[in-house]
Amino acid sequence: MLTIYKLLMVIFFSPYFSAGIGVGLDGYTNPNFNTLPIFLDIRTYFADEAKSGFLFMDYGTMAKIDGGKNNGSIFNIGLGYKFPIKGRLMIVTDLGYSYKSISNDGLSIRKSESWVQVTGVILGFGIIF
Repeated sequence: MLTIYKLLMVIFFSPYFSAGIGVGLDGYTNPNFNTLPIFLDIRTYFADEAKSGFLFMDYGTMAKIDGGKNNGSIFNIGLGYKFPIKGRLMIVTDLGYSYKSISNDGLSIRKSESWVQVTGVILGFGIIF
């Protein structure tokens, strides 16, 4: 099981394109460990409307919180939908694919002989304000 919390700071360059920096807290079970991902989030929206579908991609790095100098990578891709609640407050839902890897020995993934790979489906829910 994986539990993910993330916070994004996003800039809309146009009604159809946004990019930002994200930071998160991921908790894994079996094996048990926690990571701190830092990533670039890119989104393209299908319409210049409050209700709109979008495509997203996240790419970045992550480190284990407990256990020393462990590093890894994060890549997420998927699609979502945003819809207004009140004023500028919006709800965001998304569905996607996630790939994450982290070394267990402090070396980069390319050089490490001991690393964990986690892949799966993302079901997300968020708030834009």
